[in-house]
Amino acid sequence: MVTKDLLRILWQIDGVTRYNTLIYWLQKLPLIGGKIPQVCYRIKEGKVFLTLMYALLFPFSILLQMALYVGICFTLAHIVRAWFSEYTWYASPNPFTLSLLWLVIFSLLLMTTLDIKLVTRDDMDLAKAIRQFHLVPRDYLKAKQLMLLGRELLLHVLVLGIYFTLNHFAFWHAISFTLLVSGVRLFLKVIFLPLYDRKGEDKEKYLNRLLFSFFGLAFLVSGGLLVLGNRFAPQVFFSIPAGCFGIFLWGYGYYRLTTDSELNTLTRSVVTHETMKERVAVVENLQTAQVLVDENEIDLSSQKKGHLQELTGIAFLNALFLQRMGKRLRKGVTIRLLLVGLLIVSELIGLYYFRHQLEQVKHQEFVRILYMSLVSGYLIYVGESYIKFCFYHLDRPLLKFNDYRQREVILATLKTRFWSIIKHNIPIFMAVNLFVLILYVALFPLVWSEIALIVMVQFLSMSFFSLYFLYLYFLLQPFTEGLKSKSVLYNILTFIVYYLGYQLFRFTDTMTMPLFLFILAGMIVFLALGYLAVYYWAPKTFKLK
Repeated sequence: MVTKDLLRILWQIDGVTRYNTLIYWLQKLPLIGGKIPQVCYRIKEGKVFLTLMYALLFPFSILLQMALYVGICFTLAHIVRAWFSEYTWYASPNPFTLSLLWLVIFSLLLMTTLDIKLVTRDDMDLAKAIRQFHLVPRDYLKAKQLMLLGRELLLHVLVLGIYFTLNHFAFWHAISFTLLVSGVRLFLKVIFLPLYDRKGEDKEKYLNRLLFSFFGLAFLVSGGLLVLGNRFAPQVFFSIPAGCFGIFLWGYGYYRLTTDSELNTLTRSVVTHETMKERVAVVENLQTAQVLVDENEIDLSSQKKGHLQELTGIAFLNALFLQRMGKRLRKGVTIRLLLVGLLIVSELIGLYYFRHQLEQVKHQEFVRILYMSLVSGYLIYVGESYIKFCFYHLDRPLLKFNDYRQREVILATLKTRFWSIIKHNIPIFMAVNLFVLILYVALFPLVWSEIALIVMVQFLSMSFFSLYFLYLYFLLQPFTEGLKSKSVLYNILTFIVYYLGYQLFRFTDTMTMPLFLFILAGMIVFLALGYLAVYYWAPKTFKLK
């Protein structure tokens, strides 16, 4: 098929998809949704009209997105410059140079590492092209890359060029940088094609591992580049040699798309009718998709059932559930451990790099470090996601029975869930303690009572942000069978804890030890009052919505 004809077909497919998506979401609206008939999906005039509207609005939407992106980079440049200017060791570049660095970090490092897969099972456009319109996968992928390059050279370059010109930086630098980014992304996609597992069920598992590894590495490199300040010049990525290098990489990637003999077979094995159905199911209910379990994640081995023989009733039921679903529940813990691990590595690098300035830190900073470690628990520890998982797979079918809502059963379940959350959070607890202790030993003289206080504060943080969501769950039970929250109070209280957690970081500079101890006492009182509330009210409120 001629490339220009294929590009026209892809444009039509995109227009039809947007029209059908609009009708779908209009049918979901209250009051008017039920009055929109299915025949609307087959109205050709509507599809043509929306396609024309899309053709007119598409360039403006891309330009607006790019302008917003550049504005974010410019704003971050001023924020970083103002933040680091307080430190004498930081060689601060001018705001425009810092904005160029943010462009490199986002476009060339972070976003590129997330875009290393040429073919993915979640690509519905690719699925429709080869399964519904019977396009050859190779032709589709080549045309898509041409469309991406054309859009970037026309629209992205325009916004970047205007921004550069306003800051007395030549317009052609935008072309060089855009070519470099496009070339690197296509090059990475084609060289990683051999990493698809052609014989396994999960074709992308090796690429997913590589993606997370690359993203973590890119995150560390980004932090290092920001810290270097004037010692690193991002202008090299906007030079003519960088643009020529990008052209070479893009040309090689396009050549590989043309000559790879297994590309069509690989694409059809990754994108199947089953993957399309799974994707549609995810769109239909995003909430339940977060708690779905694969068969290989359920532990049915009999070797671990020895300790269950001594348990009875609700204790046995919860223990059996947690034993079988433990692998799935540990996924969230593993991701958080990796993030904390990256922070520890960044911390060690930073402490080594700024080791000569550490003596300037005063001991009054100790309470601020304690405070930040306490408040950060709402971001680090497993809480609400764990509760949703247990509700969907255990409580949801059992809440229909009155016996499951008796006070003794609820308290036993609360106890089991709490210690289970603590058990799952222990590895994170130890990693966070390691992070804080490394910082403490590097900055302050060693005092054992202060080390004990660090551990106690972190344990309280873990307990508070575990029990907070448990208490709300048993008192309000907001979830429906589809895992949607229908409790306005629950939504408000959940928002409050996240919003306050963010706002509390702003009080770090003014934190004192008496105020910090008062906050700790308030958290302990909350835990005690929450338990009493669950004891007296949960039997009346703990039911299926």
